[in-house]
Amino acid sequence: MYRGLNIVFLLAILHTLRDASSSLNNDGKIAGGYVTNIRYLPHEVFILSENDDSTFQCGGSILNEEFILTTAQCVVGYDVVKMRAGVTDLRQSQEEKPFVTANSTIPNPNYNETTHDFNVAIIQLDEKLSLDGKTTKAITLVDSGTDISDGTEITISGWGATSENGNYSEEIRIVQVKVVSQTECKKTYSSLTENMFCAGDSDDVKGFCEGDYGSPAIIYSSKIQVGIASHTMSCGRQGEPGVYVDLSKEAVRKWITDVTGI
Repeated sequence: MYRGLNIVFLLAILHTLRDASSSLNNDGKIAGGYVTNIRYLPHEVFILSENDDSTFQCGGSILNEEFILTTAQCVVGYDVVKMRAGVTDLRQSQEEKPFVTANSTIPNPNYNETTHDFNVAIIQLDEKLSLDGKTTKAITLVDSGTDISDGTEITISGWGATSENGNYSEEIRIVQVKVVSQTECKKTYSSLTENMFCAGDSDDVKGFCEGDYGSPAIIYSSKIQVGIASHTMSCGRQGEPGVYVDLSKEAVRKWITDVTGI
């Protein structure tokens, strides 16, 4: 009898540990991060931008059934912009999870391609998404004026490269990094503006990479989006943070509201 109870007890512990670990990393190993499942990030979308001679991969976030938030670099200069929502693995059939094409793309009029200032854009979809609340769900944006203090842990995710000059991931990945001070960040990015913040890891290789631009940076516990992956000198190289659009800045947040009503 005691042996049977011990087995049941051990199975219960294993079940609990499995459920706890799956909340962030569903089944494996963005740069320095882990494979997860879209049900933990239902606001995230995969974006593919195309013209006659090139394609560009990005991420984005669902604002509502009609609008997607991403960076301006992901849409400027491309003839066709399309996205997939509710997808963990990009190898999933497009019949099940089809691409939805943009009806229009609206980059911020103050976007500066050299400094990356105001690197934000809205995609208006050709047809409205059906949001099921499980694998597709609108994100909540941070309020204007919110203080994103140094040391704040943010979560960034996407289907980009898993190492510098490495292969892109077929499955969505997730990693946690911490906001660093503007003073520290300007040692790497001299053109940093007030509409940006930086985040990384001084002790490990963690961060977003090629193919992750436009992806949402969120506070995982509250599922509030505070930033957008903008640009980086490397793929999370130790001591080299990535740069994010700061959605708490009034000029950025007000423009999003003016375009979308959100």
